[in-house]
Amino acid sequence: MTAKGKFRRPEQVPAKRLGVTQVGLFVVLIVVFFFIFFYTVIPWATAEFVVPLFRPSSDKLAKIGFIQFKGLVWASTTKEKAGEIIKQGRIEIAKDLINREFIFDFTFEKRTEEVHGYAKDPDEFYVKSEVIGEHAIILQPWIGFWILALDLAFFAVS
Repeated sequence: MTAKGKFRRPEQVPAKRLGVTQVGLFVVLIVVFFFIFFYTVIPWATAEFVVPLFRPSSDKLAKIGFIQFKGLVWASTTKEKAGEIIKQGRIEIAKDLINREFIFDFTFEKRTEEVHGYAKDPDEFYVKSEVIGEHAIILQPWIGFWILALDLAFFAVS
């Protein structure tokens, strides 16, 4: 007679193979999440990092106004204009509202010198601050942030 143990060998479960449908759905989800992260999370995260780092100092803020306009756009203005703009709520940035010392634009919108007071293409972020020099820095998110957006999308789907 042989004794039977309490433990049994687990039955082998056949491995499931990935099909075209699963791979296709995975790729579609990666692409969708990539664009969601690229057009929402990346501009927001860049603004959250750059604006506090290069915004006007407290001494400078005593002399000028620094406000957020519609979208992810911040700019310096006079104290009087800042009060008027704050009363109106977040409005579109315009040339006559800013003094061009500090400008932070993390939107995917085209800006022109005639209308907005500075020029940028829709595929660029614009950063101008006396802290970083007198010339603006142009960030190109398609060059600098696509890997991060792809990583975020991959981990969100996985």
